[in-house]
Amino acid sequence: MDFMRLIQAGHISLGWGDIAYNFLVGGDGVVYAGTGWNREGHHSLEINNNKSVAIAFLGNFNNVVPTPGQMKAGEAVVDVGLRLHKLDSDVYVVLQSQIRPFQSPGLHVEKIVKTEWPQWSPLGDIDVETPYNFTARYFNRSDWFAADPKIPLPKQPNFPLHSVVVYYTENFNQSQRNSLKTMMELQNFYQNRSFSDVPSNFLIFADGCIFEGRGWDYIGERSTNLFDNSTLKFALRVELVSLEESSQKFTPEMNTSLTLLLEESVKIGKLISKYKVYEFDEEYKYRRWLTPLH
Repeated sequence: MDFMRLIQAGHISLGWGDIAYNFLVGGDGVVYAGTGWNREGHHSLEINNNKSVAIAFLGNFNNVVPTPGQMKAGEAVVDVGLRLHKLDSDVYVVLQSQIRPFQSPGLHVEKIVKTEWPQWSPLGDIDVETPYNFTARYFNRSDWFAADPKIPLPKQPNFPLHSVVVYYTENFNQSQRNSLKTMMELQNFYQNRSFSDVPSNFLIFADGCIFEGRGWDYIGERSTNLFDNSTLKFALRVELVSLEESSQKFTPEMNTSLTLLLEESVKIGKLISKYKVYEFDEEYKYRRWLTPLH
């Protein structure tokens, strides 16, 4: 317990009044109450302290992997908060590194939270709506822990591209709130269906997250010959992943993210400014996009 008093004393010396975190979790899985459920901590931006709870993992997790017991104890704090109605039923988890310029809680904890905690939210600032910003919404392959392609992907030789093909994910629905984990499952889904990798260049989820599939520099892959004609073979392919329970397949956030992605593609010379957009439904029935995005 002496180390807890040292942490408390250090935080008080910074003018925070008490220990900054609501709860702290040790490597042995023991949970220590800091400010607890009923008092405001000092762990985030001032505008967020009164609407969030902080769980601190004790250790340096850029270098050390947390114990399974430590991570389970952290999840248990969330579960208890839900049962006691101290947390909203739709609560979501963000990492301190998403909202502050700190390497906290460390890379090893971050990977576990991102891939195993269903409440984790991939979009950073917990006080605002999804930002109208490509960089804030974009996750490259390393961000979502992509597996390697089963075979080398063919390079895209035809920049700038003239066309964009937009289509919906076939026979797979995003039913989880954790978009990053769903993205990993989606890659596995495709690779188990004889694709060498995710077939699209980019994927946009209902929450507005943009995931790099093959990226700009590789040709997309589809099982239908509709994409093999001269107009569409070398198009930029964008896949839309809708929420299973949502009646609105093409959400406003998807629309915003698609616009941002295409603006970025034009800006970096991957797409001409007067591009054409083609939309297909799940059965690959072609229909021209009715409202131009540019």
